[in-house]
This record gives sequence, C-alpha cells and structure tokens, in this order.
Amino acid sequence: MQELKAFLKTRDFRLSSFIFLFALAKSVYFSHFGFGLLDEGESLHNAIRILEGDLPYRDFFAIFPPGDNYYFALIFSVFGKSLLLPRLISSFIFSFAPAALYLILRKKVGRFEALLPAVVLVFLDINVERLFIFTPIFLSLYFFMGRRFLISGVLMGLASLIRFDLPGTYLAGMSFYLLFFSSGQERFRQIFKLLLGWAIVILPVIYWLFAGNLLVGFIDQAVFGAVKISARHSLPFPAPDRLLPIRIRLSYFSFVYEFFLGWSILAVYLLVILGKKQKRDFYKVVFLIAGLLSLPYIFGRSDVGHFVKGGIPALILATVYLDSKLQKAVFYLLLFAGITQSFLWLGAVRSGKALGPTSPSRETLEKAVLFLQQNSEKDESVLALPYMAGVYYLGERSPPGQFNNLLAGFLPLGKEQEYIELIDMSEVKAVVYDPVGGPRMKESRLMDYSPTLHRYLLENFKVVAETPEGWLFMLNEKNQ
Repeated sequence: MQELKAFLKTRDFRLSSFIFLFALAKSVYFSHFGFGLLDEGESLHNAIRILEGDLPYRDFFAIFPPGDNYYFALIFSVFGKSLLLPRLISSFIFSFAPAALYLILRKKVGRFEALLPAVVLVFLDINVERLFIFTPIFLSLYFFMGRRFLISGVLMGLASLIRFDLPGTYLAGMSFYLLFFSSGQERFRQIFKLLLGWAIVILPVIYWLFAGNLLVGFIDQAVFGAVKISARHSLPFPAPDRLLPIRIRLSYFSFVYEFFLGWSILAVYLLVILGKKQKRDFYKVVFLIAGLLSLPYIFGRSDVGHFVKGGIPALILATVYLDSKLQKAVFYLLLFAGITQSFLWLGAVRSGKALGPTSPSRETLEKAVLFLQQNSEKDESVLALPYMAGVYYLGERSPPGQFNNLLAGFLPLGKEQEYIELIDMSEVKAVVYDPVGGPRMKESRLMDYSPTLHRYLLENFKVVAETPEGWLFMLNEKNQ
C-alpha cells in the first residue's frame, strides 16, 4: 500500500494517466465509425446466439477460445444489444495498455523514450479497441517484473481466454527467462507460481468444455481448425515491387503502411539478434522470444492486423536496444504513417462509399439488411455469404447450421452436399450473396473453394437485385 501511495505522487503516474486519457479519446472517437462485417460481425452475432441458448463449438463455429464470444455476450446481457457499446468498453480496457507499456519501458529507459512508443501504439491500428487483449498481457508483464508471479499468471490466463496464441508467446518468454536466468532453486518456485496463476483461470474453462461435451469441438475448431484456416487464408509478405507505380488511392496507402510496418518488425528483430550480447536481460529474452514465436502468425497472413498484434515485441525491443536516432526515426515514421492512414480511412468511411472487397458502401449494407428482413421472419433462416456475419447481426437473422461466415476452410472437405441439404431442410427463402468479392487471399471467392455450393445458389435462387459491388439479392425459386 505504501508503494502505491508513493507511486500516485510520481511524475510517471501523471504521465501514464495522460497516456490513458489520450488513448481513450482517440479510441472512443474512432469507434464511432465503420463496421467490421466479417470479424466484428461474427463476434457480435455469436454473442447473440449465446444469449439465445447456443453454445460455441457445438451450435456455431468458433476459432477462438470461449472468452472471445462470451465477452460480448456479457456486455449484451448487462447493457442490452448495441453496436457501439462493446467498442466503447473495449476502448476503455485497451486504454490501459499504452499506459502499462509506458510503465514497463520506464524501468529501462527515460520518460520520453518510454512515452513515444506508447503514443505510437495508439495509432498503430485504426480501431485500436480491437487490441484490448494487450491490457492483461502488459499488466501481466508489469507484475512479473515486480516479482508478483501469481498475479502475473492470472492476468495472462485472462488474456488466454480471448485467444491463446499471442498470450502464449509471452508466457513462453517469461517461463524461459525464469528457467534459465533466474537464480538458484527459486526459479522453480517462481515458474510454479506463474503457471499456477495461469491454470487458476484456464482449468475451470477446460472443465466447462469437458462437462458440456464441447472439448472435442473446441480442439477441432479452435486448435486444428484455426491452423488449417490460417493456412488457407495466407497472404504473401509485402514485396517492394508493389510500391511502384504510385497510385493515389486508399488501398495503395494501406499497402505502403503495411509494407513499412512488416519490414520494420523484421529489421528490429535482426538488429537485436546481431547486437551486443547482454546476460540476464529481461527485455531481450522475453520480448525476443515472444517476437520470434509470433513470426508464424505474422508470415501466416501478412496484413496490418497481424503485423500490429504480432509485432508489439518489436516495438519494445526497438525502444530499448536501437540507436537513439534510428529509434526515433522509425517511431516518428510509424506515427506519421499511422495518423495518415487513420484519417484517410476516416474520410473514406464518412463518404459512405465501398472501401474494399469486404467493406461495401453504407447504402449496400442497409439494402442487404432490409432485403432479408422483408423476405423472412425473425425465426426463419436466411443466408448472407460468404463473409457477411455482420448482416445477420444487423438484420437480427441467423443462418442454418453453424457457420456465420463461410470462408475457405470453414466448411470441411466433402461436406458441401450435406450443407446444401441443410439449406433445403431449413427452407431458406432469402439470400444475400457476393460471388465476386471476399477477403484478400488466394481463394477469395466462394466459387473458388466451394463450386458446388456456388452452383446450387445460382440454380435454386432467383436474382432479384444486384448492387454496384456485385452483391446479389436472391429469393428461393420455390417461393416465387
């Protein structure tokens, strides 16, 4: 308690409070714009399904641990259904992350050197509330540095409830540091406390999965399924040849930011590995291990989201180990690029125009929701595919079966005909289908990875309208 009282009087507390408020203001402001039709839509719609009595891994497909969907379900159960409220709560939680990052770095570097990367973190992504998982991760690291190993493990366990890949890389780095760089017999006691704290959170969830006959489905979908899907959704690392010719459009600036971010991360890891060797250096051991273990995550799908989440260790290593001038040059460029990217995106969103293959215009999205509502009852199944889970959420409708999104790798091989029979049995009347768009990957269109289902839709549902993006509004021929 005395330590806390002393800390509250320090300049570091005032600066970390400023960082928190700054991050909160930025995140809350940007949370009012845009809508993630694919990922955000799936999380929100899964939360609704949970409140209606469905269970993950049994009633609907989920590639993340149960905490990902139950987090949103809890918000809805307490405050009611809302598109904005989960973002605001996530913004509040996330805003502790830059402040915690500042305090972690302050144990090694000066105030300005710790402040700059904390501000950079706020602008690394547009909707940074999606990074709220880094609050328990950073707090876990902070308590670990203060030798509060049990609390550190509990916090990392909470992060692992949302997703276990990224927290797992930091937990591995922390365990490795204790095992090989902690002194004497204390190392085993410290590792035990760390892992005990993690297990206190995780084991009850594993028991819940086992007792509910969900464990096999969890392993199949969130472990093996996630690996297979990631392989199907891979993207090449941004290549220099795509920088020319220069094109004045949002997608080009997004690629430039992606290129700079990806190559900066790799350069930092290389410079740190080749740099001066230091014994028992907490930062180098923990964050380099976490960073290297995150490389498959980064290379698996080389886009901004994966670079940001998987590249956080590089941000910390650059702060501690890069030459001061080089470090500032990288951070200032990142800050400039992040701010530019954010406000270019904001202008495009406000225009209401389509932003990409999975981001339709506001008019198209509104028409799609209205079409499904007008041609189905609330308890009737509809289809919005292949990447439109957000349409189900906005339209208060559900698909037949498990899949809110139906991307490459979601539907097991050989199960197309079974899924078609399910559509027939569910007497689906209305379909919103995009045959030409999809997320960036080799097999972006449904016709590429599920041609039988594509043909079935075109042969059994009549196109009654088409949007400028190529979305088809379709009605069942049998009901015409």
